[in-house]
Amino acid sequence: MKRKPNYLLLLYAVPLLIVAVMFLRPLLALWGADCVVRVSFTGLENLFHTPYTCYALDGRGAVRVPDFLAGAVLGTDVEAGSIYDDTDTAYWFAQLQYGKDELTAGQKPYLETPFGPDYWLTYDSWTSRTPPPGEEDLALMRRAAEALHDGDLEKWRWKGGGAVGLTSFLVVRHGDVRLLVQDDRRLLRAEADGSFQLLMDCPEGGQFDCWFFK
Repeated sequence: MKRKPNYLLLLYAVPLLIVAVMFLRPLLALWGADCVVRVSFTGLENLFHTPYTCYALDGRGAVRVPDFLAGAVLGTDVEAGSIYDDTDTAYWFAQLQYGKDELTAGQKPYLETPFGPDYWLTYDSWTSRTPPPGEEDLALMRRAAEALHDGDLEKWRWKGGGAVGLTSFLVVRHGDVRLLVQDDRRLLRAEADGSFQLLMDCPEGGQFDCWFFK
């Protein structure tokens, strides 16, 4: 006698399979990732948005992961973390600008670039716990400025103080991992061969605000 299909079992199995698939990719990304970045959503324009979203960064890019899952794998509260309490990671902020801005040039150290004598690549520590950059860090900043901008003054981001701002980036260094946030909107990884891999664009209305390394 031919058995009838158990539709009740299928009714339960399909949703369970969907849930398993939904969590499998984030879980695999978390296990293979060396860092999880948190994106915050603040201001009135984000009144109805969740306060945070998290993304696991692996060799293939960025994968959105549930906050609770990221916290469980990392063993930390991803909503409570702050870069200003981070003693294991260095953060430097660099700006490539054009013009004789004596105020900026006098207050901050700067690097020369191949763009010309009137181009300034200034940098400073972003947190009080960040030490001065070493030679490798300075070389990375110079290489990033050359890779992220071509020196064309028509491609400016801001103007003021007698200078034209061309691009800025935050350098995040943790061990051998070096990440860059360009103009608050693109997250990149510095590769060993000197290139920069784009991991993700910042979601609309969001801001990269914390990094959790494994």
